[in-house]
Amino acid sequence: HATGDLIRNTMYRDFLLWRHQELVPQVPAPVILHCCGRSLDRIEYFRETPFAMYHFESANAPEKMVAGAEDKIRLAGNLNNPQLLMQKTPEDVRVEVQRVIDAGVDIIAPECAVPLQTPVENLKTIVAVCEDNR
Repeated sequence: HATGDLIRNTMYRDFLLWRHQELVPQVPAPVILHCCGRSLDRIEYFRETPFAMYHFESANAPEKMVAGAEDKIRLAGNLNNPQLLMQKTPEDVRVEVQRVIDAGVDIIAPECAVPLQTPVENLKTIVAVCEDNR
C-alpha cells in the first residue's frame, strides 16, 4: 500500500516505483493506479510510471494534485464519499464537483467505492454538473 498514511514517499520510490515501471507495460490495456489517503508527496513518482491514470482521494487538494501531475499522468476521483456524497445536499455536491472540474481533474468520480446509503440524487448531480461543463 502506497498511501502517505502508512509509508513515506521514498518507500514507494525505492520499493514499488521500479516494479510499476516494469510490470505495467506488460498489461495489454490501460492501467489505473489508485492510492488511498494522502498522496500528494508521491505524485512526482507516480508521474514517472506508465500508468494511464491516477485515481486519488479527497485527502488531497485537486489543484495541488493537478499541478503535481505536470500533465504527465491523467487524474481521476477526488469526491469525498462519507462527508460529501453521503451526507450533503445536491447543491453542496454541485459546488464541489465544479471545484474539481475547475482544478483540471480529468475524470470526476467518487474517491473510492460508493457506499450503498449514498443518496442517488447526489450521484445524479455529479453527472449533471459534468454534462453542464462539456
